[in-house]
Amino acid sequence: MEILINWGINAKKIRNDIVVEGSPQRSLKRDVYEDKQGDFYVLESISNIEKKTKIAENVQYIHEKGLAVNPYLRLRTKERGFILSKGQRNYQVSKYIEGIKLQRPDYLKERWRGEAMADFLIQLRKIQPPNKIKGPQLKEYIEKIAKEMNLEEFSFYLREFFATELDKCFCHGDFHPLNIIWGENKINSVIDWEFSGLNYRAYDICNLLGCVGSEGPWFFDSEFVKGLLNRVGPTYLTENEFDNIPNLILAIRFGWLSEWVRNQDEEMIELEIAYMSFIKENRSFLLNKFKNYNRS
Repeated sequence: MEILINWGINAKKIRNDIVVEGSPQRSLKRDVYEDKQGDFYVLESISNIEKKTKIAENVQYIHEKGLAVNPYLRLRTKERGFILSKGQRNYQVSKYIEGIKLQRPDYLKERWRGEAMADFLIQLRKIQPPNKIKGPQLKEYIEKIAKEMNLEEFSFYLREFFATELDKCFCHGDFHPLNIIWGENKINSVIDWEFSGLNYRAYDICNLLGCVGSEGPWFFDSEFVKGLLNRVGPTYLTENEFDNIPNLILAIRFGWLSEWVRNQDEEMIELEIAYMSFIKENRSFLLNKFKNYNRS
């Protein structure tokens, strides 16, 4: 707990009873502490200091522009940086943001959540954070996984997509409902920026749509999706970008597939491949549906 004094926090006790939202894999270790005033803070032990510093600076910039994010706290030491290195460990701290647990898949019945996420994406598009972090090399990544898993039918199918010249911009990189701390009819904070950086302009909305469909393809007809696509409007993406939404959804699902492989989750691997096949085989059907919601 004495580590926290470097941020001017007088910690009283650790709160093992409080669950931190977001993926625990984004840090080596993380815990919630309560200070003497009854405020809560999240202390994370991290690696890759250079990248984490760039992310912290970008999130701070986004926060200053008025978006609902939870910035890391600056040290009270002379350097005033975001990361403390002590011995073999590196640390960063943020305030604990309380939220309302998302009820899956019932949240997809609520149009306002799709609209709220659309509003965030529209605002984020206007922001160019100071650090240009390169996104993943998606084409090479997919070809490698497809070859290892004998799924070349997908990589062959996506060759035309990757040959298309599509603009890039700053993206969250893992934008989906579980990476949001939800309040009462609003977003309290968008979290987990570890995959943020330059990527296809449609990347965030395609990752989000892909996650919705993974709950069950029938949820592509949900109020959530209708609110999302109607709210972003026809000018958020170019015609070419919009036409490639199903292709980019399919490409992004390779990241989820690799996660199931790492976890040796055979059931999820089988379900993911079936879902990817559905997207591939129903591209035109899905695109027409999305266009109708976007115009309505």
